[in-house]
Amino acid sequence: MNEKMVEEVRHDFTPEELNQLRDELASKTLEVESLKAERLATATALRGRIEAVQKDIHETANKIAQRYELRETELLVLMDTPRMGVKRIVIAETSQTLREEPMTLREQQEVFKFEPEPEPEPESGEDDGNA
Repeated sequence: MNEKMVEEVRHDFTPEELNQLRDELASKTLEVESLKAERLATATALRGRIEAVQKDIHETANKIAQRYELRETELLVLMDTPRMGVKRIVIAETSQTLREEPMTLREQQEVFKFEPEPEPEPESGEDDGNA
């Protein structure tokens, strides 16, 4: 009686098969290098995104802990208010008084709006002293 069976038996590759295996090896090697580069780029991008979110978390936690933040706000400066030599600084949008402080000497001078005197022009026809 005849039976069939399967067993691993040595096979010597032909030159064409070896060339095909070389091409496959080169292709797979390039693919691995490409995947490694992609992994590195992805990890770098993710690291940057994580750091950005961590920064936001830190800033938000600080706001909560301090219970305030500083914001750019348009202000009005009212000279000689509430009295001479004092200026009142108010928030333009709400008219809320922020603070009152003494006016500087320069600010007190500016109230008068002095114009510098024009320099006199030399008169024509006079001897210039080069005789």
